[in-house]
Amino acid sequence: MERNLFARLFDNARFYSETFLREKVFLHFDNTSYYQGDSIWIKAYVVNACNDSLSKISKPLYVELLDQLGNVVDRRIVKLSNGEGLCCIPLDNAFFTGYFEVRAFTKWMLG
Repeated sequence: MERNLFARLFDNARFYSETFLREKVFLHFDNTSYYQGDSIWIKAYVVNACNDSLSKISKPLYVELLDQLGNVVDRRIVKLSNGEGLCCIPLDNAFFTGYFEVRAFTKWMLG
């Protein structure tokens, strides 16, 4: 009985994950800290959440730079090719000193 229940749950979970594909974003940065005048270089990978293979679902990736209050101070649209893309965010003199957060997502991830 327990084995049948487990098998049904497993089959349902597999059906759900194959029917409703999810994506994950991985970002690699060229540095850990930046100064005014620097550029943030980013290599992006968008993968299938089930098997970590590069995703072919999404073509653009949206990368946002947020300040300490959560305000978007820069936004880039990255062209993905076979789940990979490159991005550069120049930190000109308009940026102030502080901590920033980078957020990346695809439209597929938004639902």
